[in-house]
Amino acid sequence: MIKKVEKDYDNFYGIEKIDDSFSFNKPILLTMIPINTNYRDINGYFSQLMYLMQIRSLNTDSNYTIGNMPFDMVSGEFREPLAEKIVKNIPIGDISAIKQYMRNINIFSYCAGNNNTAKMLHMIYNYLEQNNYSQNEIEEIMQEIFVLQIVDNHFEKNSVTPIPYATTVIVQDIYDLENITHVLDFNSDNPFISTMKVDGVRYMLYNSFGEKSLSKDEREHSFKDDYVLAPVINTVISLYIIKAISISLNNTSKKDISIYNELQLIIKKTQEYINSKNKIPEELTINEKLELNKILFEEIKRIFLLNIPSKELTSNEKNYLMKKDETINILKSRNVTDIFDKSNNCIEIINIIIDTYNSHSYGEIIGQKYVDNSGKKIDITREDDINSKLSSLEKNLDDINQLIANIKYPDDIPQMIKSEFIDKVSSVIETIKDKINSEKFQSIITEVLERDSILKK
Repeated sequence: MIKKVEKDYDNFYGIEKIDDSFSFNKPILLTMIPINTNYRDINGYFSQLMYLMQIRSLNTDSNYTIGNMPFDMVSGEFREPLAEKIVKNIPIGDISAIKQYMRNINIFSYCAGNNNTAKMLHMIYNYLEQNNYSQNEIEEIMQEIFVLQIVDNHFEKNSVTPIPYATTVIVQDIYDLENITHVLDFNSDNPFISTMKVDGVRYMLYNSFGEKSLSKDEREHSFKDDYVLAPVINTVISLYIIKAISISLNNTSKKDISIYNELQLIIKKTQEYINSKNKIPEELTINEKLELNKILFEEIKRIFLLNIPSKELTSNEKNYLMKKDETINILKSRNVTDIFDKSNNCIEIINIIIDTYNSHSYGEIIGQKYVDNSGKKIDITREDDINSKLSSLEKNLDDINQLIANIKYPDDIPQMIKSEFIDKVSSVIETIKDKINSEKFQSIITEVLERDSILKK
């Protein structure tokens, strides 16, 4: 499992592994990722959630940051140890204590993460059964877990595994014909979104206004900003996540979660904006949809603060963090990544040179390079190999110097942050210098070059 933390120069993506000491005794927002993936992708999932809640990230300039949130943001695939970590902390005994514990769990899932969420919750359900809780007690306990699922085109019709009793909201496009079921009919006076409840599960059906003609791959991205309903559906998802975490903080029941009043305000503002443009929804331009998105997320910021008390950043703190983000983006850029890669290459080459020198005697043949025109094999001696490695080392060092010269700093980057960045790069270069200037390496170079000069004469 992975936890979201503030980005830093030694932690570009702001994520860290969770060790065994982590507990679920405070509210968490658990993102069930679809596949085994890398830190960069996991950070992308976190950033999208932070954007939806208007917590400061590279996608938003909100006045709130993950560092002062009263909840943890974590992510993981379905693995039995993940479920076991949750299960082992369940305070078996007092039902009210178990309910309070379960209220801390808020899950956002999509793609294969939907079925993985169901598997994990079935393990929790079975554990409660094994501890002899009655059916009614288990149902009451499981209702305190909140699950928000995005149903997309990766699933066949009716393939989402039912979740036992958890308070579940499923967000689904009415034109997603692969997934739609016969009970989910869109018959709302609202042109944007309809809510309904089937077998205890809330469905948020959104109308993509006939974009069913798009290909599967295109419709998978129906929550992007360039789609008609993106602003509305994004805010709906935001509202549910905010409300669920608020309930966790206030230790009230999840089963009655509602965004009705806030949703009516969002829909009203959406309709007012569209009317002001004298258009119908599907006629909005990309820029107009982005403008609408900005209007709606101003409401999300206000609603967030009402529901989740948070320490607001000062203007100086905010400015510092934004500039730090810019610097970290430089550190993640291709030029700087190449600096670090080539620096590691240099250190590896130096180590190979030392190892080659120590493990072979002077003039020893250690390989063959090629066959010349006469058919003679050209032997490689220890000195030939070391000289070749020295040429490669020189090339890498030249490349590093050129890459450093090509780094572009933002015009208004604070000197302090620029200095921190330069220190980061300089420390890597100093490591190479220390290796090159070491007595052992210098003695090898001296001996090899002297003997090479004699051989050439």
